[in-house]
Amino acid sequence: MLRCHAIPYSANVDRVALAAGLKGLEVHWIVHPYEERTEVERVSGQTLVPVLEDGGTVISDSPRILRYLDEIAPDPLLWPDDDPVLRARVDVLVEWFNGVWKGPPNALEALWKQDRTDDALEAQLAGWTPWFEELLGAGEYLLGDRLTAADVVIWPFLRYAAWDAEPLPYVFEHVLQQVCGVRDHPRLMAWIARMEALPRA
Repeated sequence: MLRCHAIPYSANVDRVALAAGLKGLEVHWIVHPYEERTEVERVSGQTLVPVLEDGGTVISDSPRILRYLDEIAPDPLLWPDDDPVLRARVDVLVEWFNGVWKGPPNALEALWKQDRTDDALEAQLAGWTPWFEELLGAGEYLLGDRLTAADVVIWPFLRYAAWDAEPLPYVFEHVLQQVCGVRDHPRLMAWIARMEALPRA
């Protein structure tokens, strides 16, 4: 059985739970307190979650884990192998989201912990939200009518931006809730609900 190290309310962990659920994979979750990562570091040599264990294989970084899950359980493929143009678009959107989009909320998290902010960063983050709304004008998912890794990678973060359940414990999610303005975009809210209804491991 796959084992995955996690912390509660982690968007990066949610990516793995959703991907594994879509593929019908069973996962044994090892949930650690936010402040205690000793075992995570022992297993993987670093402290970030998720960390996946599959026998002797240990993988950290959620996009790398998703690619591994595509290898061991290719139904459904999150990176389509029958449409090279769509696959390239998935790669571009995933790389942009991880390498660019996540920068402002990470920076704002650090500032908010010091009771500071940056208006330009807040405006940049809020300004990107309509892009997702426009993407969803072409189909049920971000890149058309086919669910891909782009949806799996992006959904957990926008999910927490729209969160209205129990209070979230982390400043990062509070940044998303208060800055992104997700609730002003009906297609985006409908997509979040569709994604929420999908199975998770």
